[in-house]
Amino acid sequence: MRTCINGVCLFFVLGIVTCNTSIQKPTDPFKDLNTIYLQDEQVIVQYNDSIMGDPRSLLLQDSLAFCYDNLGETGYSLFNLKSGNLIKRFAYSGNQDHQFNINALSMSPIAGMNRKVLLFQENPPFRLFRYDIDSLRRIKNYEPPYIYQLPDNIFFDNLLMLNDSILVGKMGLSDFDHNFFAIFNRYRGKLITGVPLPNSTQRKYQKYYHKNVYSWTRATFGGDLKARPGNPRQFAYFSSKGAYIQLFNIDKNQTFKSIYQHLYYPPLFQVYRQSNQITYPVLLKDCLSGFNNITVTKDKIYALYNGKSAYDNDTQNLLADQILVYSWTGQPIERIQLNQPCYKIEIDPSDEKVLFCLRTFIEPSIVRYALP
Repeated sequence: MRTCINGVCLFFVLGIVTCNTSIQKPTDPFKDLNTIYLQDEQVIVQYNDSIMGDPRSLLLQDSLAFCYDNLGETGYSLFNLKSGNLIKRFAYSGNQDHQFNINALSMSPIAGMNRKVLLFQENPPFRLFRYDIDSLRRIKNYEPPYIYQLPDNIFFDNLLMLNDSILVGKMGLSDFDHNFFAIFNRYRGKLITGVPLPNSTQRKYQKYYHKNVYSWTRATFGGDLKARPGNPRQFAYFSSKGAYIQLFNIDKNQTFKSIYQHLYYPPLFQVYRQSNQITYPVLLKDCLSGFNNITVTKDKIYALYNGKSAYDNDTQNLLADQILVYSWTGQPIERIQLNQPCYKIEIDPSDEKVLFCLRTFIEPSIVRYALP
């Protein structure tokens, strides 16, 4: 089938993959394990049209919540989960050194640095900002300068900072090789990649692992990467499109070692190329979502499993109510059934017995669950 956009015809289609009703799913190993049923408790947060208007992510530290919102003039709102009070809004849109394209921001904790978070600008210029939480709360016009700008040819979908020199992340559209993850030493300017792109054993999926499209396959997986608390050189990755799990270590020599991996099903897509050589993927109707996100403790990985159609953009398909709990060796432990679906989950490192969930799209809110 030929497709034309604005008069430009597109071609180079990977092909249609038909639906496989016998596909293995991440929930299968949990069928005979214990299921825990949880009831939520509402977190009362100061709310108006400019706070949590359409939140898309949640990061917790010491009863403080960083909530990303792609509406308005700021990228993040910081508020106190205990009181519900808004503390500050920050990361403004604009063109100044301290302003951003707020649709291209991500935030993560910095390993070994308590009460500090990394803000990563995921479009050019690829800048890293280190926010000190206490300074953010205390100083009215706190605007930390960027600590580093990544080279333009290195793209990360997820990025974590182990220390001032070492960055770890999932590679984006970079065409260096077929590996999935990378370490970047910003002082040496050196990139080390590792963990090959997961290759399906089913012949009909082999087209997704051809060298001409592996960068698109890697990018289309999406997903969430987290470091293990207390052991920041061990990582868990769960994909958002398709269902792929990868647990790995990075040793002192900066060598990747896979601990556990399983590809349940890949993301299904077509790649189109315009006449000017610009390529982009389009999800197929049979493409399934994987995991909305993960949250981790020193002993467990909590994965919010979706499994719905990734092709259908109905907002209900973005919500999920099953959490699959794994050990750090990939062993299934138990399944959690939430009383209502949510978009993201998060555990505050200061209290591993409380699970927070972000509900969005219809009635944005944060709820908490007491874990057994």
